[in-house]
Amino acid sequence: MKVVDILEAQESLEELIDELAPGEWFAIAVNGEPRVKVVALNEEEIEELLLEGS
Repeated sequence: MKVVDILEAQESLEELIDELAPGEWFAIAVNGEPRVKVVALNEEEIEELLLEGS
């Protein structure tokens, strides 16, 4: 599990996301405590979300 501090995430969120393969994830920590999990979507999930937004 990769844990990234909130300040690092704010500075490089796009790069952190770009490094993920579908299903991979990292956590964002606040004050050293993991608080949020960011998970890369697979193609099916992306298509489903796009259809819901239409």
